[in-house]
Amino acid sequence: MKHLGRRIIRAIEKENGVIPAELISEVPDYKLIEDHNEAKQKMKSAPSPL
Repeated sequence: MKHLGRRIIRAIEKENGVIPAELISEVPDYKLIEDHNEAKQKMKSAPSPL
């Protein structure tokens, strides 16, 4: 499901040129979290963007 969601977001970005602000605010940037375990826990508890 994550791959499908990612593909949908990429398709929206390709059509519109930008990702809608509603999606950006809901999806945390896991790469900014230095601690891998903390990022993993946040990813599991984060709501789905779609």
